[in-house]
Amino acid sequence: MALIKWIYGSDNHGDMVCDESVEKFLAFVKLWKPKYKIHGGDGMDLRSYRKGAGAEEREEGIQRDIQSHILFMEKYKPHIFLEGNHDHRLREMAEHGSEEKRSTEAAVALQEKLDEFYRKKIKCTVIRYGQERDWWQAPEGGHKFVHGKHHGMHIARAHHDTYEGPVVNGHGHRPDIYQGAGGTSISSPALCRIWDQRYDVHLPGKKKQRNGWVYGYINSKTGRGEGWIVKKEEGVWISPMGEL
Repeated sequence: MALIKWIYGSDNHGDMVCDESVEKFLAFVKLWKPKYKIHGGDGMDLRSYRKGAGAEEREEGIQRDIQSHILFMEKYKPHIFLEGNHDHRLREMAEHGSEEKRSTEAAVALQEKLDEFYRKKIKCTVIRYGQERDWWQAPEGGHKFVHGKHHGMHIARAHHDTYEGPVVNGHGHRPDIYQGAGGTSISSPALCRIWDQRYDVHLPGKKKQRNGWVYGYINSKTGRGEGWIVKKEEGVWISPMGEL
């Protein structure tokens, strides 16, 4: 029997990244030494697309956003990148265009640059958002890893039900655990500056969001997985291993 280690970091949101969280996360990666390093998506924020900014403003903001994403990916070097809904904004613009030709052309060039970076520079497998199979699972078994679709209370249970079994998800920035049929589903905290993201401050669930990540292992004999949450709570980084 072998225990196959993995780690899941998610939602750094480009130039909205939390430097402290990333520093703690990368140090933990070195300590844990996982076989599988998974990025759970929303590596970029791309808020300028959501707000409908003009072409010049988009290009300026997106360049900073993407460079921050690339810097994190170069340090982390994940084996798997699960595109999130924020990442998908660029691909959607590149593939389907907009009313502004300049914005479409810029999006095509940036997406091509990113795809080449994933494929050649860090040799990372990309699982695209919005596809029928938008999850990844290790050959040895264990959890399905997804970016995620659900928010709010019971986020881990919602993903467990959607994916019909144990899953590790990001997207909601909210740590949560659900024990269901087949095993435990885990919702991951985030690696971004949570309170600098203002689009959801009116929602009560915002107060449940935390910084952190998820790690675990797969039992190669049984194919079952286990996982645990690391999170920052009242200024203290807490894990099952103790205070970090």
